[in-house]
Amino acid sequence: MPYGRQVVKLPDGLTIDDICRFYTDGRTLDSLAAEFRIAPSTIRRWMARNAPGCMRPRRHPRFSGDTFRLHRRDRRKWRDLVDGLMLGDGYIHRDGYIGLEQAIVRTGWVMQVGRALRTLGLRFKISHRRPKQGMIKSTGQVVQGGPAVVLGSVCTRVGVAERQRWYPKSIKRVPRDLRLTPQVMAHWVSGDGAGDGGRLILCTQGFLLTDIKFLCARMRADLGVVAWPKKANKSIVTRRQQYEIYIPRRAALRLKSICRQLMPKCTRYKFAHVVPAVPAHIARKRALRARWRGHIKT
Repeated sequence: MPYGRQVVKLPDGLTIDDICRFYTDGRTLDSLAAEFRIAPSTIRRWMARNAPGCMRPRRHPRFSGDTFRLHRRDRRKWRDLVDGLMLGDGYIHRDGYIGLEQAIVRTGWVMQVGRALRTLGLRFKISHRRPKQGMIKSTGQVVQGGPAVVLGSVCTRVGVAERQRWYPKSIKRVPRDLRLTPQVMAHWVSGDGAGDGGRLILCTQGFLLTDIKFLCARMRADLGVVAWPKKANKSIVTRRQQYEIYIPRRAALRLKSICRQLMPKCTRYKFAHVVPAVPAHIARKRALRARWRGHIKT
């Protein structure tokens, strides 16, 4: 059975119809996945394709955060937090909880997000994940991950609404009512910002080119920061051209003055290389002085 670029191998004498029959007889997806070593999502897709009428309805999530009420005065803070995380490394599950996973060195950012959720009155949990290995399916390359800190909030109906706002038809798209405030940019740079020789790069390889152009236009309109799309490496899986946002030195310095103080100390290194350009004659003098000092020491 084709699955992306891989082939799911079934045991000898067993077909997809047999697995569908096991499911209709009362077996659960987890038990079938554990017995035959097949992902539950693959079995669910087989059932939807071969026996759509036999699929048991998916249980609606238990909204443990039903007591969460978003006050009108906090709507702007909530929207800035969600938009910043979704542009960066955060995610919203379809059940309505907010998640963020970062390396240990960026624990301060996770704690800052937790304090923001606590201010809004939303319960969450922070835990640590041990190092684990992952594999790129298309190439078979094994990637070794380090220890990480994970944040997860409770499920809320407000989160489900934000999920539908960011994932219409289950595809991530940038909502057109997005406004890039300094707080949104602080979370975005904390997650996906990278210095590049005095410039700043925002890693947006997961977005469509139309959405990237829209983000560049919003940066110019909301913050006065000039940016444009730049070609990045092609996707390993789809082999499609990807794009990132390039911010030149002068605009990066302006963005640094706007949002750096709102970022935690553990992520301010993103702006470490964003410094004013040194005039050419001063750079030559510094280089000659360094060479002369090295000559004297030797």
